[in-house]
Amino acid sequence: METSFTVQEMSDVVADDGTRVSQSANGQYAIFQFKEYVVGNSCVITWDGQSNMSFGNTDQAVYLQIYNRNTSLWETIEALDQGVPDSDVTLQHNMVDLTNYKDANSVVSCRVYQLGT
Repeated sequence: METSFTVQEMSDVVADDGTRVSQSANGQYAIFQFKEYVVGNSCVITWDGQSNMSFGNTDQAVYLQIYNRNTSLWETIEALDQGVPDSDVTLQHNMVDLTNYKDANSVVSCRVYQLGT
């Protein structure tokens, strides 16, 4: 990942309090990767954030993905292709079987991305 968070930014993204951490992506993908510890074999994956770009088509959609540890591929679990810049966006997906997604420590890897203009 190209952008590392400071300690303060890590604290900011953990709390769902409206505080945002900026990332620029001119002509490349803005990617936010996060990991979740899960108990059991199901969970709800949620990302709450904003984009300062319009996303009125599939080329500019915001995608939520989960990493499949068996295939070594990122799988899209949610996408949003309609939205207003600088407004809150929530992507959420109920994962009912995490067999292919958890590592040995019961951690799943997820990411949100959008192509910058």
